[in-house]
Amino acid sequence: MQNRCHDAADELQSLKNLKAQLDASSRGAEDTGQFKDLHKLQGELEMAIESFDEMINGSEIRYKRWARKYEILNKAFWIETLVGGFKKDELKAEFVKRQLPYVHDEDEEKNAEAVLQMLEKKEFELVSHRKKLDLVAINAAAIGLAKNATPEEIYQKAEEMGLGLCPPEAAFQLSAKSTPDFVMLFGLRLGMRQIPDAKGRSTVLGVERLRGRGMIFTSWEEPHTPSSADSYWVFVLPRGQKTI
Repeated sequence: MQNRCHDAADELQSLKNLKAQLDASSRGAEDTGQFKDLHKLQGELEMAIESFDEMINGSEIRYKRWARKYEILNKAFWIETLVGGFKKDELKAEFVKRQLPYVHDEDEEKNAEAVLQMLEKKEFELVSHRKKLDLVAINAAAIGLAKNATPEEIYQKAEEMGLGLCPPEAAFQLSAKSTPDFVMLFGLRLGMRQIPDAKGRSTVLGVERLRGRGMIFTSWEEPHTPSSADSYWVFVLPRGQKTI
């Protein structure tokens, strides 16, 4: 299977090289009837390359290549989700509908209030347009760090592995997704740009499963303070990244 993937990748590269040669040969030529068929062929070839590229470098395949590169295929988890195109009022309404009716005690009420306060902060930036994200869930041990690793160490290691920061609104999508129980048992923390809470503490959003439901929570994650040992952190695997 691996050999076939490499063969297909080589074939894709050959197509791209051919397209580049075709573009070069027609550049500067007059747009006469003689070249109309050539331009049509260029367009068809470009569409074929895009289709083939998506087939070869689909989300799950791209993730597996990345995970094999860092030898963590059985230690990390891939989650595909949609973000973007929402207004803060829409996220708030969805949160109030999905989570508030299931709040059971004072601590959960305070947490829900903290989530809503974070949503209103200017640092909580929204993704402007709808798009798919490939998310990777990792914990400290999976990426070769000590269990008492700090958020700063985890973020730095994730960056070295080619991962990007997660948009905070992803928490609202992850809370509705089906995620492996043993991952949700320890909670998912977003590897996002930290946002100060009302007391100025560095805070991120997370998702955990309570009473069978995905619930959003806030977590104090000071850069130099050890994080929860077994927690999984979610970062973005950029699309189009070379992972071979």
